[in-house]
Amino acid sequence: MTINPVSAIAIATLILSSAPAQINAEESATESALIVISGNSITGKKHLVINKGQAVIWTNRTARNPIQITIRNYPYQISPHPLTINFTSVENNLTTHKLMPAGTIAGYFFDHSGEFTYEITGNNLILKGTVTVK
Repeated sequence: MTINPVSAIAIATLILSSAPAQINAEESATESALIVISGNSITGKKHLVINKGQAVIWTNRTARNPIQITIRNYPYQISPHPLTINFTSVENNLTTHKLMPAGTIAGYFFDHSGEFTYEITGNNLILKGTVTVK
């Protein structure tokens, strides 16, 4: 499923109408989180804390760099929730179906607690972060 950039921003805005993501697990969790990849970095927090039953949306805002997102060592079945967008399960990892062109999004609805490491890779790009699900 490909969503145009305007729709992606509208979806992210709707999802993120609550408090911003927190830095560590000692702080309270947010209702959802947005991770924006622009240039060669992540805009905003790359280590997020959310509650079980909430989603993280990644959006590719690079100029032309297609990216792939992988959530490492995710031992659960993929969530069938509508906010699980563009992810598939591959050998105990969740990964985007294919490279995400600029302006597209991927999202995952976390229905299990734990700390999950994600990687964003692309042309000369490797970014890492964590999602802690309470």
